[in-house]
Amino acid sequence: MNFSFPDDTEILRKELRAFLDVHWSRERRAYSMNDAIARDLATLEPNAAHVTPEEVRKFYRLLGQAGFLAIGMPERYGGTGVNHLARYVLQSELTSVGAPYPNIALTMVAPTLISVGSREFLDEHIPRIIAGEVEYCLGYTEPSAGTDLASLKTRAVREGNGYRINGQKLFSSSAHYADYYFVAVRTDPDAAKHRGISIFLIPMNSPGITINPLITNSGVRTNIVFIDDVWAPASALLGEENKGWTYLGESLAFERYAAMLSLPLVRAYEELVVAVGPDPAPEVASKLALLRADIRAADLLNLNAAWTAHDGRPPIVEAAESKLNITELRHRLARLALELLGSRGLLTELDPDAVAYGQFDLMYRHSVIHLFTAGANDVQRDIIAQSGQGMPRGTTPDVRRVAK
Repeated sequence: MNFSFPDDTEILRKELRAFLDVHWSRERRAYSMNDAIARDLATLEPNAAHVTPEEVRKFYRLLGQAGFLAIGMPERYGGTGVNHLARYVLQSELTSVGAPYPNIALTMVAPTLISVGSREFLDEHIPRIIAGEVEYCLGYTEPSAGTDLASLKTRAVREGNGYRINGQKLFSSSAHYADYYFVAVRTDPDAAKHRGISIFLIPMNSPGITINPLITNSGVRTNIVFIDDVWAPASALLGEENKGWTYLGESLAFERYAAMLSLPLVRAYEELVVAVGPDPAPEVASKLALLRADIRAADLLNLNAAWTAHDGRPPIVEAAESKLNITELRHRLARLALELLGSRGLLTELDPDAVAYGQFDLMYRHSVIHLFTAGANDVQRDIIAQSGQGMPRGTTPDVRRVAK
């Protein structure tokens, strides 16, 4: 693995930091240790650090105007062409200061469109993604299809020159402000469960789509989406019918390493060190030192996934390693913070005496969600064991290490 970045990528990093100095305030950066979830904090009183969906859209348009969302996009649409390292720097710099990043659009929808989308699809969506004018949400999880996505039951039945879709989705976290639904459905109920799935891209304002809020224990809003007799023209199908599982595999890998970056943990660690004080007891200092080493290792796993993609290989195993490591490390860090800070760590942002704006309490509660987001961690262990280590299916050790 290469530990350095090309010169043009380092220039991009400087340009991004200069852009953020102008367009992303210091107040907003208070949320950087928890990524850009501030706009979904549905149960807390708004303050200067909270970000509304309208403000996020404005920020995306600014990113587009500055040319940052063109990174990795096809040149025929004004993009820079494939450049995974530049995309990694873009994600890292935005995430490090808690700025929003159009992760679904850039790392899941756009690559799938470029790979299997029709020319009409590309012409309609790619310029708007580059301009920061459109948002997407995912329709994967269902009441009976959580960690086993292939068990989904939402059905699309061919009807004339299109499809009639019915079903229910859970945890569509951006549904209440997204423009389009990147939704997985079953188009062949008689095929093997991995071979009867298709992907559609449909407008969220389609008649028959109902969005109900679902508030998590961290106060972050996600959604239940009901799909009742939603009509989708045949042109809304991405790629070939019943080939959706193949498309999902690569897009999920890119989501894992794009969404689970290590830099927010660096900020959280720095805040924790400040909160603990300059002269911690030896056992506390030892725990902090080990935690710092683990964060550095997580950073290298991130970088390894980025270089794997840069070398032209889907980072299937590398993304699983990174996702597994970072999400469990996030949980450990938050747990250690609450252990060391005691009752001070439980104060929310509404309390003026809260440590780091109450972000450690939020991190602890939200970190449980990350253990399942983009694929449950036990599934990542299976991927690492089987695809990375060549172990036969069914022999993966049953290891539970989160609570340790």
